[in-house]
Amino acid sequence: PGSLVACLQTFSQRGFNLTKLESRPVSGMPYQYSFFIDCTSEQLTNFAELTEALRGLSESVRVLGVYGPGQIS
Repeated sequence: PGSLVACLQTFSQRGFNLTKLESRPVSGMPYQYSFFIDCTSEQLTNFAELTEALRGLSESVRVLGVYGPGQIS
């Protein structure tokens, strides 16, 4: 209990703003979910710290892309 809140607080504590959060059930694993998140930040200097913190809170973390300010419209 509370694991989703802990992950979400990790983004806030490091200055990242969530723009999308989507969950999908993991096939064949009841009560297990994959989360897909889009986020923004004015600076990406603490992105490595963010991903390391998330790895300590979850079973797996996969980064699909990293973009600097103004690269996504």
